[in-house]
Amino acid sequence: MPFRHLHRRQNEALRPLPAIDVHAVGAMTGDNLIFGYVLAGGHSTRFGGDKARALYRGRPLLHHAVDSLRPVARRVSVIADTPDKYAGLLELAVGALTDRLTQRGPMGGLLAALDDLPEGSMAVLAAL
Repeated sequence: MPFRHLHRRQNEALRPLPAIDVHAVGAMTGDNLIFGYVLAGGHSTRFGGDKARALYRGRPLLHHAVDSLRPVARRVSVIADTPDKYAGLLELAVGALTDRLTQRGPMGGLLAALDDLPEGSMAVLAAL
């Protein structure tokens, strides 16, 4: 299955390739096989504070990330570096996972998502 990525030829500006229509995937199979994951385990050192808790239009960025995945995902989970890091920000309908590797950047979160992902399903990721 192709992934959306940036492509460029020599001396050409970066441009996005066409993305997979995630709504059509569920329609083709008759079932929603897409699971959403928000990677929120970073330390946000360059940002100067916890990005997930930072407010944008009066709401934490974490809420915006979760809400962006809800229309296409059967289930949305937030992956953080420690258990219950965002327990106060999450609704009961949102799952919480912990990085599989610590101090390894987003790789720990990606591994947690892959471990959680049911066989034959697809993952959609949002990163904070």
